[in-house]
Amino acid sequence: MATLSVLYFFDVKEDQEQVFIENWTNLTALIYEYQGSLGSRLHKTEDGRYCGYAMWPNKELWEHSGSSVVASQQPLLGVS
Repeated sequence: MATLSVLYFFDVKEDQEQVFIENWTNLTALIYEYQGSLGSRLHKTEDGRYCGYAMWPNKELWEHSGSSVVASQQPLLGVS
């Protein structure tokens, strides 16, 4: 089964990290439930950035879900 993995990198303001994590978690749950993703993970890198990755059954479903547009055009609270 072929899947699509999508990487996202974020610079998060120090005082907004908890809000960012909560928003990532809530948004991921909605996308999983209603848009067909296979879930995602969020990690903090050694240089202090956040790296999130999401898995999708295929590229077409990811594009159809609108996640590609949302990720590139709408900043999340706490992201600089």
